[in-house]
Amino acid sequence: MEIIGKGNANILIRFPNENDDKNDEYLYRFCIRPFQSLESYNSYTMTNHEFIKRELVPLLGEEYVCSLELVSLPICDDLKRILGPYCKSFITKNMIPASDSIMGLKVLNLKPSRLSMDILQEDHQLKVYVDATGDKIVLEVKPKWLYNPDTLGFCRNCVHNSFKKRENIKYCMASMVKARTHHQVNIMDLFHENTVKCLPEIFIDDLNNYFQNDDNVLKRLYYLQRNLSDKTVSIEKINSDDDVTTGLMILMILRDVTVFISWDKQDGDTDGNHISSHIIDLDLKPRSKWKHWQETERLLSKQSNNNNNNNCILHSNV
Repeated sequence: MEIIGKGNANILIRFPNENDDKNDEYLYRFCIRPFQSLESYNSYTMTNHEFIKRELVPLLGEEYVCSLELVSLPICDDLKRILGPYCKSFITKNMIPASDSIMGLKVLNLKPSRLSMDILQEDHQLKVYVDATGDKIVLEVKPKWLYNPDTLGFCRNCVHNSFKKRENIKYCMASMVKARTHHQVNIMDLFHENTVKCLPEIFIDDLNNYFQNDDNVLKRLYYLQRNLSDKTVSIEKINSDDDVTTGLMILMILRDVTVFISWDKQDGDTDGNHISSHIIDLDLKPRSKWKHWQETERLLSKQSNNNNNNNCILHSNV
């Protein structure tokens, strides 16, 4: 049992000795936000699972949402060892008997380690994985704000990257959706020069065709963000937790998802190479985060003013 992924709010654990030989096909996802009791932790996990199934799967489409199954797991010593540092308030060596269970989410592993994939490129918004043969390539993408409301006045992703001093990001993720007709998608903008040298030409062609298609996953997220942004209360008008509507909650979730875009080279007798997309990180956020959202907007507005209107890596609004 080991942690193979960690974010601000969740960790991914791989369990050993599964019944089948693909013991990394599925992972177990646990929230690491602070909870005061096992009961409140399990209640959140069940509520979160129900929210995703009820609100987000119908919105995004089952074909895009990574499969997730609510599971109840006994709290064995190994699980105590791994979760203990993150759940100190209710998991210690002696506090919870092994007969108790903790709720988690069983999810599909979108980059199984058995494929021995190397990382060609890594920054805050993009990781590029490739296997030894070059027949499978996976993009792990954090699209963030694909739609920028007119009232915002700047490219939110680019200004945020500038604020965080992410100087290695030389692309604008929002440009991948062709949000303006005068701007053509150029997927080569995503990759570093050394990355391009390692990518097969057929992959570049397939990915370019995929992003030109109106049915690609980023375009879907763009339209959903735009529609929700037009209908929900703006962040600056929130004054309490009660002001955070379900619509705003969903919008902020969609601005913080992770997308896996997988390319598989097919044999010559097939109908072409295959690109699939899955969306993860659809978890409920605490309504109290509105304070953080407002403060972030204040800081980015100040950063935008400091940038002298140079508020997009493309030097134009998208």
